Amino acid sequence: MMTSCKIACAGALLTLCGAAAAADVAGQIRYQNLGLANAVDLADASAAAADSHAIWLDTNAFPSRAPQAGYGTYMNVTAGADEHGELLSNAGLRAGGQAIATSVWHDTVINHGAASQSYAFHFALANGQLEVGGWSGDLSTRDYRATFSAEVLVNGVSVWRTERGLAQDGAGFHQSASGADIGAGNYTNTGSIGTYTLDAYNGTLNLGQVGAGQALDVRYVLTSQSYWNDPDGCAYECGGVQATVSDPLGYSGAARITSAVPEPETYAMLLGGLGLLGWAARRKRA
Repeated sequence: MMTSCKIACAGALLTLCGAAAAADVAGQIRYQNLGLANAVDLADASAAAADSHAIWLDTNAFPSRAPQAGYGTYMNVTAGADEHGELLSNAGLRAGGQAIATSVWHDTVINHGAASQSYAFHFALANGQLEVGGWSGDLSTRDYRATFSAEVLVNGVSVWRTERGLAQDGAGFHQSASGADIGAGNYTNTGSIGTYTLDAYNGTLNLGQVGAGQALDVRYVLTSQSYWNDPDGCAYECGGVQATVSDPLGYSGAARITSAVPEPETYAMLLGGLGLLGWAARRKRA
């Protein structure tokens, strides 16, 4: 006789037969001096956090140490994530060096059903922005770069990735894109400042089938990165590099991972089970 789990799984979109372990999150922010121009003696610094519910990191988490601890003056680097699937990464620089922010959402889905089950991962990328530019005494020596990326790894293997970039050097502004297509976005150029924005991207990734009793280990990673080198510019007041991206899907209560349409054999089991239930109901009335 068909179990109640099989009946429920065949009729529902959400993952009922694929129980998910409690999600956990992690993040890291990092600044590297790299010996670049106008790094104002900022020391290399990093901070990391992991939790079963939520994390938030910004430059206040950097250690205060000589020769300079004024990270908050020259950069805005943040990483945030929560168990429901909200993520944010942001890396902004107004001094020489490189800043990287990474946020990670992780979950494990286990198929407790008696038949294989397909699963899907859902995106809701938003507020993607890259901005580079500002005044410099000699733009031909400038090297500004901003990128953001999103990546899904299943059982440790990258199965989906996208990256967008914007740079400025002596030849002007340059856009770049690699990986999955998330739309063209919008690019503007005021002459001194270039900006790329991605208003929103909603998509679904097929994670494939999971056999009975098997599991999927899923990690979703957002990364923002800024690189600032301007020998003929100045720190803080002259030019800046900013990279930001977020995915607020979990804020609405929507699930990151759901079970897909049931397999044909599950439909057959469902129909058979409903037939038995109907037969039982008719016999009871008789």
